[in-house]
Amino acid sequence: MYSLIDKSVVKLDSLLNSSKTISLDVISSPGLEILKPRVFVKFSGLGYNVKSKAENGAIKISYNIVNCKTEYSDLRKDGWFGSTILDRKISVNVSSIITFADGSIKPVEFTESITDIVKTDDIKMIEDASLTFTQSQIPQIPFFQNLLEPVIVVGALITTVILLFTIRGK
Repeated sequence: MYSLIDKSVVKLDSLLNSSKTISLDVISSPGLEILKPRVFVKFSGLGYNVKSKAENGAIKISYNIVNCKTEYSDLRKDGWFGSTILDRKISVNVSSIITFADGSIKPVEFTESITDIVKTDDIKMIEDASLTFTQSQIPQIPFFQNLLEPVIVVGALITTVILLFTIRGK
């Protein structure tokens, strides 16, 4: 999540003039409060002098974390007899209003996302029960796909036993 917040702050940085003093107001829903400090840290890390109240000549930024969510998709096996894996997409929607020193206003919206592959066994360690935006519905593996591997194993065993007794009988 933090890397997505960092990306959005870097995009905002590219829109700002050379002024390094900003007045920053970060808004989010109660469930996303944990992400607010990261915005301040990233702006400070980029060399900005962050103020809580607007000063003369300072750019005012209203940074709103609109939504943050995790989605799982494409449940599949990692090869024959491998563990089940799925794609995880984490996205953050940010809406900002930049008020420049001359009074001009620029509204900006970003959606940052990242996709990776996780094992279904690791999901309980990755998700945090107290942070709802880290949780999502896990798709169910199709019944036929779940049945295929045991059928192959049983078929191979039956074939082996039949060949063993057929060759031994001759």
